[in-house]
Amino acid sequence: MKQRDKTLDIAKGLGMLLVVSYHTIYCSPKTEMFFEYICGVLGFFTFAAGYTYRPGRRTFGESVMSRVKGVMIPYFKISFVTITLLCLYCHLTRGVDLRWCFDQYVFTYFRGELTEMIWPGYYRGHDLVTNIVSPGWYLWMLFFSSILFYAAADFALQSRGRLAAIVVAFCAVSYGLIDRGVALPWGMQSAPVYAAMMLLGAHCGQRRLLDFDAMSGGKKLALAALSFAVIVISLRYNLVVWTFLGQFRDRLTYANGVIAYMLLGLADTFLLMWLSHAIEKLGGAAADRLVFFGAGTIVTLLIHAAIGFWWFELFSLPCKFEKWVRDYTPTEFVITVAIYILTTACCYGVLTLREQRKNRRDKRERM
Repeated sequence: MKQRDKTLDIAKGLGMLLVVSYHTIYCSPKTEMFFEYICGVLGFFTFAAGYTYRPGRRTFGESVMSRVKGVMIPYFKISFVTITLLCLYCHLTRGVDLRWCFDQYVFTYFRGELTEMIWPGYYRGHDLVTNIVSPGWYLWMLFFSSILFYAAADFALQSRGRLAAIVVAFCAVSYGLIDRGVALPWGMQSAPVYAAMMLLGAHCGQRRLLDFDAMSGGKKLALAALSFAVIVISLRYNLVVWTFLGQFRDRLTYANGVIAYMLLGLADTFLLMWLSHAIEKLGGAAADRLVFFGAGTIVTLLIHAAIGFWWFELFSLPCKFEKWVRDYTPTEFVITVAIYILTTACCYGVLTLREQRKNRRDKRERM
């Protein structure tokens, strides 16, 4: 059995803690810069998805099916349970009908923009809980970008020239889809950019470009300083929020945003991986727990999203898309801290049960 890369898992564990932190404080008017930084962290996750790829290990069909089993099936299963509980709760407390419940399933599984293409006007006038299972867009993006990645990886990784050409092509496609306002879900529009990040991750993993033990101290400090400068500039001018996400098109073009997003993602990746390498060297319980969370990022993401709905619903806290700028009351701040603790505790419990079940299965197979 192939041993997992602990540095990568620690980095993913740190990334998940940052993402969960952001989702529990994003109603504050001071979190836009944090949102900018989290965009780079999402870039790291797709970088990590390609980092362990090795050409020829699986066929294209096997690689795609691994994404179906590891990403989409858990998404559908956890979403189904969450939406069913949501519908029962809303039926008992609001008296909603079955049509409203059906809308929640359709929106979650097919995304609003895609459904509008197939069935124009379907959602007009309907009350949708748009933040239900919030990482749906990200998991769809991960699936579509993985298909693009697996289709191009073996060809692109044969030389740096091919890699550069495919990365530029993917970024150009994403730029065209977003800039032209093509009515596709955001996960589909941005998938080529994320696929480019996966390719860069595969290139670095294949050539061991992030081997910190072999890297000189001067080189690490120089790359860390460069990464830090990229992050500071991006945060100072909101380059990703203002461009790649299309909120303020008058500032810069989407092309600038794509470039800024790639640079921010690479900068975040280097710093997260460097910090994670240091944590791995220190060892201890903190490193073990981060490895634990990093190995179950999809589970953590889905549990966090499911809990997030009840946070919004039970305590009537507005989603960022309803009120981007908002101050917390002391009570709401306490609630967000409690939700953060509950999310991490639930994730830890589920991941522990999954690990125990896996160990029992392995033990039976050895007997």
